[in-house]
Order: sequence, then structure tokens, then C-alpha cells
Amino acid sequence: KPEAKRAAASGAATKSGAQAGAAKPAAKEKAKAKEQVKGKVKSKGQTDAAEDAQEKKEKKEKKCVTDRPMWEDAIRKDWEAALRDAPEEVRSDLPLMIQAAAQDWRAVTYASEELLGEHDLMMMAAQQSWWAIEHASSELAKDRELAAESVRQYWQALKFCSKAMRGDRDIVLEAVRQDGAALQWATKGLRAERDLVMEAVKTGSALPHAAFELRADRELVLEAVKRDPCALALGCEVSVHVRFEVHSLDSQLLFEEPGVLLAFAEAIRSVIASEGGAPTEAVGVV
Repeated sequence: KPEAKRAAASGAATKSGAQAGAAKPAAKEKAKAKEQVKGKVKSKGQTDAAEDAQEKKEKKEKKCVTDRPMWEDAIRKDWEAALRDAPEEVRSDLPLMIQAAAQDWRAVTYASEELLGEHDLMMMAAQQSWWAIEHASSELAKDRELAAESVRQYWQALKFCSKAMRGDRDIVLEAVRQDGAALQWATKGLRAERDLVMEAVKTGSALPHAAFELRADRELVLEAVKRDPCALALGCEVSVHVRFEVHSLDSQLLFEEPGVLLAFAEAIRSVIASEGGAPTEAVGVV
């Protein structure tokens, strides 16, 4: 009996070892199969990426100008005649359009929509004329360098800038120092900034575009009327209410005799001017 038990135990151990030995290759095969699947997935992803890159390359090659020397020569001789009926691939070619814009900024009006967002091309045009920014893409209109260069040349360029640039204090300040009317295109926050509005009223009709609360600022109003006596009528919200009582005067005479009416109006102007601390010519009487 003891021998039989030992034999049985030995057989069980042998069987268990055999099963364990068989399990190891199976696990290795399973792991190998997983790696192969991963490799296939990775290979497929790489293939897709390569195909996409090839497709983009082919599209770009289609856009490339086939006879570049001919177009370069044509643009050199007469850029406008060359671009007027030029195919899309020419108007989408950055080097060719830069060559044309170097001669005349108006060449960008023939550029493709894609190139109107090219910084180098539009900056070259803007350095020649502020009008170029009008043709820039909406995305490029947010470019600070382009906006600053355009406004430096002429204040009205501000209206073609993006909202972000019209909220840039330095750019708006440059514009209003040329003409206070540029304040109309500044953002709401800047139109409420007293120091900036003060700069604006010194150079143009800025008071109507200032924030409501600033139109009642005595110092701002006086500065505005120094330059333009009509500033009060255009934008000032300050009013002086005077009640006149006329005694012993024939009202019919007041309206029939222009001289009497004008004298009466002049008297009103003088009183309001003295009360308001403004020059007489800055007061309008209706």
C-alpha cells in the first residue's frame, strides 16, 4: 500500500508538470498573437498617415505653377495684365504673388482667399498702403503688427481691424492722435477711458463717440470746444436751463423784426456762456 501511494503521487506530479509545461508554450503563443495584432494596427495607422501625406503632396503639386519662369517674366513686365486672367494656381502661388505685390500692393486684390491670410504677403502690401488691410482675411485682421502698421499710416485703417485690435489701447491711441473721429471704432471700454478720450478731443470730433458719462465732464467739454465750437451741439450732454421772463415787450414785434430776435438770442448766448464757463461762440441757441 505505501508503494502504491508513492507511485500514484509520482504519477500525479508528472501529469501536473506536463500540464504546466504545455501551458507555457500556449501563453507564449497567445502573447505573440497579441503582438502581431498590435503590429498590424500600428502598420495600418502608419499606412493611413503615409497615404494622407501623399494625397496632400499630390494636391500641392497640382497647385504648383508648371511654367514658373514664364509667369515670373510676365509679372515682371506687367503684373496687372499677368494676374488679371491668371489661373487659380498662379494666384495661389505665394512667391509669385509676393513678386507682384513688391511692385504694387494692389496685386493682393488678385490673390486667392488662402493667400489673403499670409502674413508676409499682406505686410508687404500694408507697408505700401494702409488700404491693404481691408483685403486681409478676418483671421489676419487680428494680427497686431499688420494693424499697427496700417493705423500708423492712416487713422481710418482702424475700422478694418478686428475687435481685438480696436480694443488695443496703443493702436487706438495712435489713431485718435491723428484724428479724434477714430474714437468711433474703439471698443466700448476704451471710449470710457478718460485719458484716451482727452487725447481724442484735441484732434477731432470725438465727443459724440465718448462714453455717455464723459460727455458731462467739464474739462473734456471745454477742451473739445477749444478746437471746435460746435462740439457742444455735436456731443455734449451738459445743458444749462435758463428761464426768461419778458415783460413790456410786444411778442409780435419779436418775431416780425429779425434784428430784435437776433439781439435777444445773443443775450441768451452771453448768459449761458458766462454761467457755463464756455466761450460765447460755443453756445448755440435754437
